[in-house]
Amino acid sequence: MRLAKQAGIATALETSGHTQWPVFARLLPLLDLILYDLKHVDCDLHRQVTGLGNELILANLRQLAAQKAPLVVRIPLITGFNADADGLHDMAQFIAALGDSVQRVDLLPYHTLGKAKYRALGRPYPWMEHARLTEEQVQDCFAIVAACGVPVTIGG
Repeated sequence: MRLAKQAGIATALETSGHTQWPVFARLLPLLDLILYDLKHVDCDLHRQVTGLGNELILANLRQLAAQKAPLVVRIPLITGFNADADGLHDMAQFIAALGDSVQRVDLLPYHTLGKAKYRALGRPYPWMEHARLTEEQVQDCFAIVAACGVPVTIGG
């Protein structure tokens, strides 16, 4: 990272945020952009679906915003998990409270491109029950986030 930065190459980090703060603190001066995945703000639901709580993830995102880190928050939209009005509204409110460090939110509609990778590995695809969102549902998600005053795009 340091060499890339010294050479004038733009640097970015893509993260789920599940690491100790000193890792971010060490990298922050070297980063031009942080792509930060946020799956949910409800700790219990996050733990139920992912197997891990999100306390550390949310704390790191707050700390990065407080440090004025250049952030793009990415929300993978998954039916039955976070692509509902209440969950999206809660996430958008959380993000709005982070301030102008967040450049935008990218909504990433769930897709099934990973199926082939799982098949190639001889492993069962664990998300078969999750349907893709319709274009109308994606637009509804967009409207919920935008209504909270957060700059938002679809894709990213």
